[in-house]
Amino acid sequence: AQPDMILVDLNLNKENDNGIDVVSESKRLPGSHLYCVVMLTGADASEVLPQAYRSGIHDYLRKPVVPSEFLPKLENLLYHNRQRVHTNALTGLPGIVLIEEEYDRRAISGSCTVGYLDLDHFKPFNDAFGVKAGDKGILVLANIFHSLRTSFKKENLFLGHLGGDD
Repeated sequence: AQPDMILVDLNLNKENDNGIDVVSESKRLPGSHLYCVVMLTGADASEVLPQAYRSGIHDYLRKPVVPSEFLPKLENLLYHNRQRVHTNALTGLPGIVLIEEEYDRRAISGSCTVGYLDLDHFKPFNDAFGVKAGDKGILVLANIFHSLRTSFKKENLFLGHLGGDD
């Protein structure tokens, strides 16, 4: 199973290994873009953080860890990483995983109406004018829907992008 987060200590108490090396190696693995990495360090942050961030960490915690800060920080990182991972790269709108979660949440409450838009003849358009033109068209449409969405309270309207022309 894919982890959601990896906590790694800078000092691994090994002669030739440290947390930065472990993070660098892990970021070469397939699927590494799906989880966030938090480094624990007791070292002076100004000395190691530039290298740690270049290795692929998302954030760090200083040791000794303060319990009242530990869980909220990790929960915040998990939330934002999940949003990042499950957002459509072209439009920046929530993708299929977040759409399904929102649908389930609203369906349970009993107040859910769904609208779905699929652009007809989109493949021939892309073939004729190119993928960049197709992307531009999708972005224009997403921006129109987003501007309409801002007229409503968040709890009343949710907007997502399944992918492609859906």
